[in-house]
Amino acid sequence: MIKEIEKIILPITEFRHDMTRILDTLNEPRILMNRDKAKAVIVPYELYKAMETVIEDKMDEFLASEAAERLNHSEAAYLTHNKFWEKLGVE
Repeated sequence: MIKEIEKIILPITEFRHDMTRILDTLNEPRILMNRDKAKAVIVPYELYKAMETVIEDKMDEFLASEAAERLNHSEAAYLTHNKFWEKLGVE
């Protein structure tokens, strides 16, 4: 288990010194750490695009569902921006 965690964690100083090689061989997400605090996550571009597609698809599903619900209930009140994101489960 510790070996798996060590593969995921990457000190920022190591990243800074060997950035090109690390980016060229990146095949899974890596957590950039600075003084024992997670600062960022780097992911391969293909994984990022796949995650972006999933998020967009889920957002489209939610918006279509919300539109259908509003069409069925013409007296539905308007949602504020904050209520919309709250209903979506985003803080």
